[in-house]
Amino acid sequence: MGKNKTCKKCGESIIKEEHKIKNYNIIIARCKCNWKLIDVLDESGSSLKDFIGRDVLEKMLRSKVSNINL
Repeated sequence: MGKNKTCKKCGESIIKEEHKIKNYNIIIARCKCNWKLIDVLDESGSSLKDFIGRDVLEKMLRSKVSNINL
C-alpha cells in the first residue's frame, strides 16, 4: 500500500475529491488548510486544462463572484 501524502503546512493527509457541477467534473486535492485544483473534465472527458491554464481555472473558482464552494 502506498503512503498517503500529507500537507507540509497543517500536517493533515491530502484527500482527492470530485465535485460534479452541471456538465463538469472538478477534481481537487484538499487538506485542512487549503485546496488545489487537479483537473476539470467536461462530459466527454476532455480536460479543460488543455485549453485554459490551471492557474486561470483556480482564479475563476476562487473568485468572489464564483458561486462554487469547494
